[in-house]
Amino acid sequence: MLRTVIVILIVSWVLEWFKKISESKAEAEGTGCFIVRLPVYFAIVGLAELLMIMGILTYGQLPASIGITLVLGLATLPGIFLALLPMAGAWDVIVELDDITVTRAFVFKTHWKMSQITQCKETRGGIHVYVKGREERAFFMSKRCVGIEKFRKRMEEKRIPIEEI
Repeated sequence: MLRTVIVILIVSWVLEWFKKISESKAEAEGTGCFIVRLPVYFAIVGLAELLMIMGILTYGQLPASIGITLVLGLATLPGIFLALLPMAGAWDVIVELDDITVTRAFVFKTHWKMSQITQCKETRGGIHVYVKGREERAFFMSKRCVGIEKFRKRMEEKRIPIEEI
């Protein structure tokens, strides 16, 4: 189990490194494309939680009951979730000129045009983005995300209002 977690994190960091190389090339070319993604320290927190739970399961003097093993096994789920979130494609907002693509859980993609955005509401935790034809928000970006400042600048350039709530 520990080997699997370490391999997942190493692969995610290598993919993140390749992604940064390609992003820096796109920025150098001046194409105006960027990606809003969760920071890598989410994976580090997830790994710390996984290691702590696995240490308790492995070295703890716990009675061999199915209930304790099941509870501690379920306690690893938030760590796995946090370790996978910063990977490319797990949760991304990709902005390419006028196109916005939101990817969730590697497979769920939604596409919008920048011209469809009606307003943005900035809260204490992040930015809610609303598009034409939908009363509820289209997507949310946390303030902790890498690249959110570029998104905010793009909204100001396109003169899309950002309300503070």
